[in-house]
Amino acid sequence: QCSPMEKQTSAVTGRSLRNPETSEENFKKEIRNCSDGQLINIKKKLDFLALNLDPYNQDNFSLEAENILDEFNLRSALLDPFLFTNTVLRYIDFTQEEVTRRKH
Repeated sequence: QCSPMEKQTSAVTGRSLRNPETSEENFKKEIRNCSDGQLINIKKKLDFLALNLDPYNQDNFSLEAENILDEFNLRSALLDPFLFTNTVLRYIDFTQEEVTRRKH
């Protein structure tokens, strides 16, 4: 079952960011269980965060960014903007690798 966006089982949580290697491995395992449509949707949402959210300026996030942060349970990661940025970028890479793997 695809669950990277389900808060109770998400690999993308503030708690799991304490151990990024475990978090990344869990995220990779979870996205492998997603349908193609779910995978593309996850990538679009992560891309949106990377392009439209400045973790160093947390005064005015768009409603869409707020919803994605909640959906992925990433709010606590914003306590460390550098870690947040790196985590989102790594997850985008993992998701793109899975998309590419499925095409071959």
